[in-house]
Amino acid sequence: MKLLILGPADTVHVRRLATALADRDHDVHVISTKKHDIPGVTTSAFRVPPPSLRYPARWNKRWDMHIADLFASFDVVTVHFLNDWHITPDAVAHGKLVVKPYGSDVDHPPNTPPPDPNLVKARINLLRNAHAVTVASQFFRNRVAEFAHLDPENIHIIPDGVDTAAFQFPQKRPTDTIAVGFFKGFKPVYAPDVLLDAAKIVTTKHPNVRFELAGDGRLLDACRQQVAELNLTNHVHFLGNLPHSEIPSLLAKWDIVAIPSRNEGFCVAAIEASAAAIPVVASSVGGLLETVQHNHTGLHVNPDNPQALADALIDLVKNPNRRRALGQAGRQFARTHFEWSDCVDHWTNLYESLANESPAPIPQSSIRRLLTAIT
Repeated sequence: MKLLILGPADTVHVRRLATALADRDHDVHVISTKKHDIPGVTTSAFRVPPPSLRYPARWNKRWDMHIADLFASFDVVTVHFLNDWHITPDAVAHGKLVVKPYGSDVDHPPNTPPPDPNLVKARINLLRNAHAVTVASQFFRNRVAEFAHLDPENIHIIPDGVDTAAFQFPQKRPTDTIAVGFFKGFKPVYAPDVLLDAAKIVTTKHPNVRFELAGDGRLLDACRQQVAELNLTNHVHFLGNLPHSEIPSLLAKWDIVAIPSRNEGFCVAAIEASAAAIPVVASSVGGLLETVQHNHTGLHVNPDNPQALADALIDLVKNPNRRRALGQAGRQFARTHFEWSDCVDHWTNLYESLANESPAPIPQSSIRRLLTAIT
């Protein structure tokens, strides 16, 4: 099949899916606002064509005509993230559209400016005009259905899986130091400040615990200052922004993963930790209620509660056998429900079912638009 992905080619989710589909002999092209190379996949930056015999119209009409041509040129077009590509019902009539929203484009992140109402309207229209909508979790399916007034039964759940084979490591050697890891990044929604407040409580009682925080974001400097103010310099280490390819080796060094997020649509980081047989202490919010199973693969705590987070971490620090049991159950959980090859199977089956459907006739409004552009 010829597959087009419209989305940020520098993100892990787009790159992994595009590469996996290309590995299965699909012809995959990715268009982003900026060009980023992906091995085995053709990529380009989005540009509205200049005036020509093919596009003899003003800029906005050339945009519409170009989008319609893209839909006619590929078996399926997938939009990752709800960016406004100016995709109209007329354009969608030329092909098949799949839309995959993510958490922040539906649930507004805390402490950030509200989205423009016109953008919200465009996001809703994009979802409603799609032939298929996919999400990663049951929780987020319900949120998207509410957001766009869709029937949740018509929204496909395809998790953001992990290649569990990439997380196979020898058993950790006994050590006097317990490492708690965090790799969600320094944005308000991920609550790194809450983790640092919990770290103060934990290390006061258990000075052998160290916290390692990976990623970047606008709260990074504030978190560094918080560490200094809490006198945690010897217990907290900032690892910087690491490429996703280094996550498996990073997880191999940790005993516990903390995910104190204030909201999550899914949270693939929790599944990656489980794939590495590491117990997860996570907020009881959103998709984390599905990606972390309380008392089976990890522990749930109330969000924005440093004491509850610290208590759960201390529980696991004091109980190595429980850490091991939760970690082993987590790895089996990841292999059973979130294996990456199975997720790619779901994507391929969805694409094939859409590509085999007979296309709807091009509406008269599209024909009139084309004639108007030419004249």
